[in-house]
Amino acid sequence: MKYGHRTLVPQGRPFSFVYAPNDLRSPEAAEATIARMLREYGMLGGPTFGVVRDGSRLHIVPVDVLDVAGNRVKQNSILDTVITIPQGPRHGGQLLEAICNQVSKQTGYKIWVGSGVPAIT
Repeated sequence: MKYGHRTLVPQGRPFSFVYAPNDLRSPEAAEATIARMLREYGMLGGPTFGVVRDGSRLHIVPVDVLDVAGNRVKQNSILDTVITIPQGPRHGGQLLEAICNQVSKQTGYKIWVGSGVPAIT
């Protein structure tokens, strides 16, 4: 048995979706079309997503995922996590690290800054 760091990558599956240009004629129609696409994608058995309108913008958000036993569990977006970062001088890389640390602390997910992030002063 191998111990240590593991990276999990979701497996994609082929998905095709048919829509007509009129399905995108207004923000409401576009929202309905995207919601239908997400429902059809969810029927494949993987994670499900929803669409949320914010003014003229549409956001795709997670709804649920399958746990290790194959049961559906609610999945909120970690980008909605409320965090507090102590005041203090730091460059861009340090700020990103502080954000990742706080989100990890609040959600339990291990999140880190990737390689190649410049130190912005």
